[in-house]
Order: sequence, then C-alpha cells, then structure tokens
Amino acid sequence: MISKNKIKQLQQFHQKKQRDAHSVFFIEGAKLVEEALQSDFIIREIYATESWIKKNSHIQSLITQAADEELKKISLLKTVPEVWALVEQKKNNFSTPSNRLDSCVRQHSRPWQYGFNP
Repeated sequence: MISKNKIKQLQQFHQKKQRDAHSVFFIEGAKLVEEALQSDFIIREIYATESWIKKNSHIQSLITQAADEELKKISLLKTVPEVWALVEQKKNNFSTPSNRLDSCVRQHSRPWQYGFNP
C-alpha cells in the first residue's frame, strides 16, 4: 500500500521541472521496467501489483506492492499499468572547450576591431 503523502510525492514527477530537479524520470509498464532492470540505470523505487511481484520475485527489495487504484493515481496512462518505476537520470558529460569559447566571445564583443567606432 502507498500512503496518500507518497502518492502526492510521486505525482509531482508528472512535471518535467520536478523530474529535472530530482534527476529522475518514471517509466510505466512491465516491458519498460524489465528493460530498465536489465540495463545500467539505477532504479530508485518500483510500485507494482501483486501479480507482477509474484512473477518477479527475484527483485523483492526494490518493490512496493500497490493496488490498481493507487497505480491509477500515479500513472499518466489511460489503462492502469502493472508496474511503475522511478529511475535516476544519467549525468550528461558534455564539455565545451570554454577557453576557446571565451576567446571567441571576447573577439566579437570588440566592435572597434571591425571598423565600428562607438
């Protein structure tokens, strides 16, 4: 069972701003959750029906049992999914050569170099 307070916390992740602030995303449905379990993503929480838990008893530590009504409240799908999971976003390691970028900006911020007199 999921408490009302926890349902409200999970519903906040329907907003992109909240997902980005907490560095998470959610997935719904058995196939997506099973793929996430086999990948290198870190799964924070799983909420599932009793039938899904029985099929996947090897991951008991992550799973919280939820009723269909509770899953309906946290889901964005029209049909109630068997399982819903909260997954950590991977960190982006994009690096920009800041020294080169800074020098380009400095060059173009000097209009007198191009014959313009302020």
